[in-house]
Amino acid sequence: MIIIIMLIFIAIVSFDVPELLKVKKKAKVLAIYFVFTIINVWLSVLIVLDKAPLSPSIFIEKVVKFIF
Repeated sequence: MIIIIMLIFIAIVSFDVPELLKVKKKAKVLAIYFVFTIINVWLSVLIVLDKAPLSPSIFIEKVVKFIF
């Protein structure tokens, strides 16, 4: 399943990069694009492995309990 996810993201990137290379501010656009892509790949792999990250509400609750 992880291999399928990686292949899908590689296909998406291969379709997007030629268009992204046409913009004027390439460095900034590519940096933002790859940051979001890496985060999406990481979250997808975690979900497939049944190690999904905490929901924001649970995270906020834990932080508040830690502070008080």
